[in-house]
Order: sequence, then C-alpha cells, then structure tokens
Amino acid sequence: MMKKGYILGLSSGFLWAISGIVYQILYNNFPNLDTLLFSIFILFFIEFISLVTISSYLYKNKKFPSINKNNYFAIFSGLLGAPIAMFCYLKAIQIIGVNYAAAISSTYPILAALLSIKINKEKKENVILFTSLILITILLNIELESDISIIGIFLAIFVSISWASEITLSSYAMHNKKNKAEDIYFIRQLFSVLGYIIVILYTTLTTDNMKNIETIENIDYNNTYLVILVISLTISSGLSYFLYYKAIEILKPIRAMALNITYTAWSIILSHILMIDRIDIKSILTCFIIFTFVTILSKERIK
Repeated sequence: MMKKGYILGLSSGFLWAISGIVYQILYNNFPNLDTLLFSIFILFFIEFISLVTISSYLYKNKKFPSINKNNYFAIFSGLLGAPIAMFCYLKAIQIIGVNYAAAISSTYPILAALLSIKINKEKKENVILFTSLILITILLNIELESDISIIGIFLAIFVSISWASEITLSSYAMHNKKNKAEDIYFIRQLFSVLGYIIVILYTTLTTDNMKNIETIENIDYNNTYLVILVISLTISSGLSYFLYYKAIEILKPIRAMALNITYTAWSIILSHILMIDRIDIKSILTCFIIFTFVTILSKERIK
C-alpha cells in the first residue's frame, strides 16, 4: 500500500509539471488567448471534466457522498484550491514563466507542514526536513532580476498560501473525519465548478471584458494543435489532482507533498527537453536535492 502511495505521489508531481509546460506552450503559441476570460474558461473546463469523471465513477459504484459536517472542509478546499489558486498559478506562469511560478508556488508545503504538526499530527522531525528541502529549492531558483514582474511573484505567493490551506483542510477531512479521497475530491470539484460559474458570470457581465468575449468567439476551434494542447492540459491537471488526493489518503500530507513537489524538478527537466528554458547548474542542483530529500524522507517515514 505504501509503495502505491509513493507511485501516486510521484505521478501527481510529474503530471502537474506537464500541465504547467503545456499551458506555457499554449500561451506562447496562441498569445491572442492571453485574456482573463479565456484563462477562466480553460480552468472551468478542466474542473468540469474532472467533476464529470469522478461523478461517473461514484455513480457506477453507487458511492455518492452526502455533504455533512464531516466533509464540509472539502467545500473550502474547492474554493481555495480553485478557482482562486489555479487561476493565479496560470497567470503567474504567463507573467514570470513556469520555472519561477513552480519554484515560488512550491513553498506551499512549508505552511501546510507547520499546520500539519497540530492538525494532522505529523512528526516535527519530518516537518524540519521537509521545510529544509523547500527553502533550499527556493534559494537555488529564485534570483530576482531587474525585469521580473512583482505582480507575477505576488500571484505565485498567493497560490502557495491557498494551496497550503487547501491541503490542510482536505487532509483533516480524510484522516480526522474518516472520509475517502474519492468523496473529498468529488466535493472539492463540485464547489470548484460552482465557484468558476460565479466568476464566469461576473466576468462576462462586466463591460470591460467584452473584447475578451470577442476573442473567445473568434478562436479557431478546428485548429488541431490547439485542441490537442487543451485536451492534454485537461487530462494532466485533472489526473494530477486526483492522484495527489489519493497519495494524501495513503501517506498523509508530508510525504504526499514531498512527492508532489517534485513537479518543480520535473518542470525543469521537461523545459530543457522541450527547449523551452535552458538548464544551468542551479537547475541541476535543484533536481538532485529534491529527489535526494524525497528519498530520505520516504525512508525515514517507513521505519
């Protein structure tokens, strides 16, 4: 069971890196789609497809959860993790690039780990080790340049805070309230979709966004490359989140986050392979340190 949890955690990190890379490719190849409304529609589509998928699974197995006091934390998780955090993350990728956005947003486990000491009964030793991993990763990757956007950095930091809150609440609902990962994921997706509907309605009714609506209407939806990118983004994002929740259910927050946060290293590797960003000594050290610390933490927790 533990081995399965590690595989799920690593897979969630790899798929999350793919989603970030795909989104950057989408933005670079279709710059006219860099609008508020299109980004919201993309996020809504991802969450909606994920909701339909998990709903089909629960319906087939006759396991639809009821919303009660034992799982209402998942409601807040859905609103914090998305639409708020996800929209900010994609906008941060647009503004400062996937490497910076991934590195800054990957600080979310520090706050989540500290909260887990009290709420989810994690060991302090693991939190210290895990925090060291995150801090070293940040120091290696964040080097402020004169032309880097402060707004992009702020968005990535806000993502970190939102994800930390989401993961803490979701883990509490699973381990302290005895909910299954599938149930929490379903409720999260449900309220995430409802949140996006509200945002879309507000955005489309705003006069300033009429040009954005025209942009969406003028998109060539028969463009095969565009369709492939959107489908790839939807599958990688949705599946990454589900596997992440399953890893939390099996391994608890610290180890699940340690495995998921490898998306920073995967992003660097994939960016280099696809020639999106160059790789340097800092990037190599980042990948090495992340995988080394994850290995140490995993072995320590098995004992």
